[in-house]
Amino acid sequence: MKELFRRLAGAILGVLLVCLVLYGLFLIFIEFSLEPPQTFTVNVGDVTNKSSITLATPSKDVSGITLHITGDINGHAYIFASDWEKKELSGKVDCGIYHDWFKPTCVLQYEPVSVTSGKLRIDYTFLSALPIKED
Repeated sequence: MKELFRRLAGAILGVLLVCLVLYGLFLIFIEFSLEPPQTFTVNVGDVTNKSSITLATPSKDVSGITLHITGDINGHAYIFASDWEKKELSGKVDCGIYHDWFKPTCVLQYEPVSVTSGKLRIDYTFLSALPIKED
C-alpha cells in the first residue's frame, strides 16, 4: 500500500512539474509575442481657440483609449469626443481619461470658455484587446 501511495505521489509531482514547465513556456511565448501599446503626443495649438484634434493609431484591434492631459491654462475649457461627457480643464492641468473605444481614430473637441493663454499637451494610447505583433 505504501508503494502505491509513493508511486501515486511521484506521478502527481511529475504531472505538476510538466504543467509548471508548460506554463513557463506559455508565459515566455506571450512575453515575446505581445507588443506594448504605443503612446503618441499632440499639443493643442492655440488654447484660446476652439479646435478639433484627430488622434490616430496604426493598430486595427482597438478596444480603448487613454488620454493624459497636462499643461497650464488661464481660464477654463472643455475637452470631449463624440458621446463622452465634457471634461472641464482649468489652471494647472494634469488629468487622465479612459474610454472604451473601438475605432483607430478619435476626434477630440477642445472648447475654451474663458482661456486667455496657456499650453496643453495630450499623450494618448489606443489599447488593444490582444496586441499581437504582425510580421
